[in-house]
Amino acid sequence: MKNSFLCALFVFAAGLFASLPLCVGWLSFLSFFALIPYLLLLFSQLLAQERRSLAFYYRQGMLFFLGFLIGVFHFFVAMYPMEFAGDFTTPVAVFVVAFAWLGLSFLYALVYALLILALGALSRLAAVRRFPLLLPFLFAAGFSVVEYLQTLTWAGTPWGVYALTLADRALLVAPASLLGAHFISFLLVLFNALLALCILRFWKSRDRRRFLRAVSAVLLFFVLWCGVGGILTLTRQKPNETVRVAILQGNISSRDKWTLGSNSIQIFRRLALDAAKEGATVMLWPETAIPSVLSEHSYYLDDLFDIAEETNAIQIIGAFREGVDGDGNDAEYNSLFVIYPDRTVKDVTYDKRHLVPFGEFVPFAHLIETLVPPMAELMTRDPVTAGSDEPTVFHEDCGSFGGLICFDSIYGELARATVKGGAEVLLLATNDSWFLESAALRQHHAQAQLRAVETGRYVVRCGVTGISSVIDTRGQTVKTLPDNTCGYLVADVPLCGDTTPFVYVGNLFVGLSALFLLSPAMYELTLYFLTKRRNQYAS
Repeated sequence: MKNSFLCALFVFAAGLFASLPLCVGWLSFLSFFALIPYLLLLFSQLLAQERRSLAFYYRQGMLFFLGFLIGVFHFFVAMYPMEFAGDFTTPVAVFVVAFAWLGLSFLYALVYALLILALGALSRLAAVRRFPLLLPFLFAAGFSVVEYLQTLTWAGTPWGVYALTLADRALLVAPASLLGAHFISFLLVLFNALLALCILRFWKSRDRRRFLRAVSAVLLFFVLWCGVGGILTLTRQKPNETVRVAILQGNISSRDKWTLGSNSIQIFRRLALDAAKEGATVMLWPETAIPSVLSEHSYYLDDLFDIAEETNAIQIIGAFREGVDGDGNDAEYNSLFVIYPDRTVKDVTYDKRHLVPFGEFVPFAHLIETLVPPMAELMTRDPVTAGSDEPTVFHEDCGSFGGLICFDSIYGELARATVKGGAEVLLLATNDSWFLESAALRQHHAQAQLRAVETGRYVVRCGVTGISSVIDTRGQTVKTLPDNTCGYLVADVPLCGDTTPFVYVGNLFVGLSALFLLSPAMYELTLYFLTKRRNQYAS
């Protein structure tokens, strides 16, 4: 790898390869090995006698994670020609897709690359030089920290969480109930890193016995991981009480729902009446199933009252709400309403807490409109306002239901707060129709699976065009509707009251990981002061 261009190309390609388990469902098994090619190069550089500049490590980190994130966010390509957002010309549609795809990848790579910069700095310290085994643990800990950083601020989009690759593997994802999804990412990345170090040490020493012992230790780590997952799965308590919930998937695309008007109500009416025949007592509609403000003067309200009365079931419906924000200004919210069979509306709504940039609001609006006008034109309607940080739980006679809307589900802290607020079931209304058939559809669903494991709650997920499903507390999809079909499903959903350790401690593990990253520096400082004191006594 003496040729710098070939080395850079390898690093970028290694990042793309590392993203494959997230992008292609049947390649998810690769997540146990996908980081190894890059880690072999990185660890060999970190352990070499030749010191490289910190700028070198940051540039390399940028290249690797740029490749990784370009792979993760490749689903933006499937959104072309942006028909759901309006009538864009071909050049403008190409620009918007490229700007979102490559711009977001570059922005987040700036943060992820700090991990490689930190490892470059830590590798110079005595602790890492003396104990090379620290490197895999430092890399895995740092990976979980930068993953968590992607959940912060309005710009945070934790789409590339490595734990998503294990969402369908109940045993391996079960420890998320202890310390969260970032803990699963840590375990998975650590497995990669330990194998990479084993291979690297064997390559240098050619000692087969030592190599086999090291690999056996890594496999033992994997067995213990599975064992803990098995214990957590087997000891999980099964609640006795259930509520019969229906999911109504109208299959009305993002663009069509603005033009169908009252016809969309008739689609949901037919689905609701059929679901009522199967005894559903609670019915969940998708995000913004009603594409307008729902109020006492709403055009749709009488029809919704009729549906609730005819089905004798509680209707939980996505629509817009008018109100005031924290500053007393008029505002509009993306909300969930509860409508009862007695033709009344609950006086409490759930308002979406984490909005989609450029989808529901334009950050730095004046600047964006001036510099990148096409990005400001992505808004299909007026901006909405984020709801209160406080969770909303609908406490009904048949159970307590916590609301989540679309983007909310990719943030573990939002689901955690909702369960702490008393939710026995999580109801997730979403609109993924603009993802079409891309990997993002599956990735977003996998986020809901992680939330179910973390919180120990069933997640009832209703999509405009899919994926609509019922997810159990192991993260397994127990019932689902085919994508891009109009239909409904009815399921008896258990009411869970137990609290997982993650609900109590939150992302404590991420904080511990950050402290662990400081441990080599603490070791260095301790050695320095001990040596200084020893010299003072000697003199």
